[in-house]
Amino acid sequence: MHSLNFFSLIEHSVVRNLFSFLYPFSLLYSILVRIWLLLYKQNIFKKERLPGYVVSVGNLTLGGTGKTSFCIYIVDALKRTGLKGVILSRGYKAKRKMGLVRPDDNPRNYGDEPVLLARKTKVPIIIGKDRVKTGNEALGRFNPDVLLLDDGFQYLKLDRDLDILLIDMTSPFGYSKFPPCGLLREPLSSIARADVVVLARANDVANNRYLFVKIKRLNPNGLVIKSIHFPTTLYNMRLKRNFPLSYIRGKRVLAFSSIGNPTSFIRTLSHLGANVVKELPFPDHHFYKETDFKKIERIASQCRADMIVTTEKDGVKIQIPFQAFVLKVETKIIEGEESFFNLFFQKLKSQSSP
Repeated sequence: MHSLNFFSLIEHSVVRNLFSFLYPFSLLYSILVRIWLLLYKQNIFKKERLPGYVVSVGNLTLGGTGKTSFCIYIVDALKRTGLKGVILSRGYKAKRKMGLVRPDDNPRNYGDEPVLLARKTKVPIIIGKDRVKTGNEALGRFNPDVLLLDDGFQYLKLDRDLDILLIDMTSPFGYSKFPPCGLLREPLSSIARADVVVLARANDVANNRYLFVKIKRLNPNGLVIKSIHFPTTLYNMRLKRNFPLSYIRGKRVLAFSSIGNPTSFIRTLSHLGANVVKELPFPDHHFYKETDFKKIERIASQCRADMIVTTEKDGVKIQIPFQAFVLKVETKIIEGEESFFNLFFQKLKSQSSP
């Protein structure tokens, strides 16, 4: 009993000492971000305006909140109304500095998320750090009705007509600290900048009233809506065909991924009835090598897994007929959809008016 308490105290002491050591770096990060925001607020750093309807989809924290899935959701809605969209992506970890992404492009050259967007939306995806430049190229080449800025909340250089901020309800504020102690990209006060706040993964949290109240206090005029991520099918990469979600029920599963929120992926598999016997998380945006696949297969054999399952974002990076299933997931607004699209198209109409 005494020895267990002693080791528990040591562990807590180690954590406290680690945070004490890292806190100055977190504080410095916070100060630099606040200075950067102030420079834009005081118009010392100038924003640029494009002659088109610009919509940004972003988040407040590091890690995955479902931005890619929400962009796909918007593009699908645009298609149903006969409107054209172009997505502007930074192309994180892409070898190419700038370019038009096609569905069959190598993710190493253009980034995993842009290639996934190209495959799922079939609309032009242009990567490049300078979104003003890529936006002008998009307007010149494709004459879109909407320029959709993927992961754009922090890209203040480009002015936008609608700012959509996604907040993951399973971990809403990144422990309310900046890296390395937390996951915040900006202070919570930046929520006030959003026109729309999307409470993502609303189906994974039972009681969310406190979160709604806090957001409305920070942004009383913003529209707050709720969305969910829901699985649709399982795709077998070797056989190149879909399986129903019921196929996974009761199966022993090895799950691997390189996404910002692997916990949500595992939770979804469990909700489908899978027995997740092993989790293999890789760093976010990891590009797999042959040795990785051999390792995954070896561990799957060791733990007697019936299936190997990964995410769609990881699936685009698997260039060989690997024996994995890809869990396909979509986003849907479950509360406030009509209000959201009323605002979306109202701003589009006002921007298009002479």
